[in-house]
Amino acid sequence: MRPKSLNIRSTDRALTLLAVLVVSVYAYGLRILLLSGIAAVTAMTAELVCLYLRGIPFRLHHLDAALAGVLTVMLMPPTVSVSLVIMSVIFAIIIGRQIFGGRENPVIPPAAAGYCFALLNSHAEMTMFPAEQTVLPLWNASGAAVSEGLSPLWNRTGDFPSDSFRWLTGLPAQPIGTVSLLLLGVIALVLLLRRSASVWVLLPMTVILILGNIAFNSFHNPAASAAGSCLTNQALFAAIYLYSDLDYAPPHLGGIAYGMIAGMLILVLTRIFYVTDAPVLLAVLLSPVALACRHVLRQKESAAPSEKGGDGALASS
Repeated sequence: MRPKSLNIRSTDRALTLLAVLVVSVYAYGLRILLLSGIAAVTAMTAELVCLYLRGIPFRLHHLDAALAGVLTVMLMPPTVSVSLVIMSVIFAIIIGRQIFGGRENPVIPPAAAGYCFALLNSHAEMTMFPAEQTVLPLWNASGAAVSEGLSPLWNRTGDFPSDSFRWLTGLPAQPIGTVSLLLLGVIALVLLLRRSASVWVLLPMTVILILGNIAFNSFHNPAASAAGSCLTNQALFAAIYLYSDLDYAPPHLGGIAYGMIAGMLILVLTRIFYVTDAPVLLAVLLSPVALACRHVLRQKESAAPSEKGGDGALASS
């Protein structure tokens, strides 16, 4: 099957993110829409400035810079400040997107780079979440009641809410993009069927995370363990939008190896070293591995035609 074009893949991802945005706005109010709009405009402005300075003409596929901006917001708490959003998105585009390869040869997922910038600059702001899903003030949400979040507790104890209805409708004390297990599961399925996400990376990574966390919890309440492994630490959201993005994911056996390595490292970092949101951090740290896998594949593909040509020449002689 022919791979989907870049513009079609970006459209598919944008539509699924729109579904996440709608659910987030329903849970937390128009503030989420405001943050996403600011992130999209900031990302496009930074992209256009970079393209102008580099002397590169604008093309339709450069519009997905706005998608990277919205993705950056989705990795953050609903109470994040507007100033931190703007700074993080600028970093995501200039450093994560333009400096490391540009749009033509991407290396690091820009949204993951923006998240790392925000975490390093304001750790407290990035690790505190609304205690309940409630409508937040439009501009300044610093006065909202916040708590540590579900991920640190899960990492330390393996405890996760047993109310399966909340898994499907959405849990509080989570980042904006972690809306519900049902919606994220449907999004993963849609993107895989549309061939806009890498099945080679997404499936092995998710399976390892689920089975590994069930084993960490001594096979007690496997349903809750499976839900916790997907909804905490932004694991399923990162697997869909960062790791299985076809711009970064290695194909075939390289993708399977990459997904398995990511899944195992996430298990170690979250359940042994208690590193919250390790999947997002590893999307940056493992980018050289993904790049190396893609490079090896390109070398094999470029060598294949010459080998066939040599065989043909030998047969004709």
